[in-house]
Amino acid sequence: MDPYVKVQLGGTTFRTKTHNNAGKVPSWFDAFEFRRTSEQVMEFHVYDEDVTSDDHVGSGVLSLTNICVPGGKKFSDSVKLKHKDKDVGELFVEVDFYPDGSS
Repeated sequence: MDPYVKVQLGGTTFRTKTHNNAGKVPSWFDAFEFRRTSEQVMEFHVYDEDVTSDDHVGSGVLSLTNICVPGGKKFSDSVKLKHKDKDVGELFVEVDFYPDGSS
């Protein structure tokens, strides 16, 4: 399996590098920066890269309600992945939230 992840917040999508020959336990250490407006969830979509077309492995969402708070917050948790209503795994994610005007 050659998986990669698309991370989406509103109309912005980022893609991790493909983890070639990763099997079923790949790791990514990619970092992305989003500008949040009013979105309530961040979406994660995992694919297996193939020569002709990529196969969807699973998707999950992370609620931003308790993360995007005044003053900022660092958060880590697992995002459950599902495909066709079946549990197919999970992603461990870390999110750092900084309100506009801070860093």
